[in-house]
Amino acid sequence: RRDGAFGIYALQLLPKLKPLTNSDWLVAGPFKSYWSCEGGENTSAALAKDLAETILPVDKVELDAVFTGLNGKKVRWSPKTDSSVGDLNDLVVGMPIRTGSANSDINYAATFIKSESDRSALLHLATDWWGLAWLNGERLSSNINPKLKADSGDADFTSMVPYQAILRLKKGVNILIVKQHGGSLGSGMAAYISDAPDIKAAASPKD
Repeated sequence: RRDGAFGIYALQLLPKLKPLTNSDWLVAGPFKSYWSCEGGENTSAALAKDLAETILPVDKVELDAVFTGLNGKKVRWSPKTDSSVGDLNDLVVGMPIRTGSANSDINYAATFIKSESDRSALLHLATDWWGLAWLNGERLSSNINPKLKADSGDADFTSMVPYQAILRLKKGVNILIVKQHGGSLGSGMAAYISDAPDIKAAASPKD
């Protein structure tokens, strides 16, 4: 102003985030669901049954384990093996490509987060179409609207919107596992975490 005074009208603080890229994730699936968009049951009750059912352990990743997937197919945890690159391919874990999932299927993704200290970090997770997540076996809570959560079968993540959750990281290797439930089209997920130099993620606990 003319008299030299000034003021702050508004201030918005945004977290600095970095992506957990496609290559940072192991995936396993697809697995059969009760919820179906193709003439089957597509109710919140069926969705809740899918999300509540224990298909894979959520507190550990056994790299040599074999699971029974959709149509009796043998399923293992698998890393990204193709050489494709590009913003969409790098930032989104596309389950049709990674697991062969069509729609209405359940898939899992896991990444190993290494932290140099006990600390908190912010996770932004978007799932197409519903999801749950666990850090070291503890289910994460997100900032999802309670009504939307209830309508979504108790999902903590949904609708391709990046919901936030706090990661209570321990020093060393932490396991983040996502259970992702597809909707009527191909499914996938994308995640970002706090951009801190002492936090790294990879598809192997040794990297």
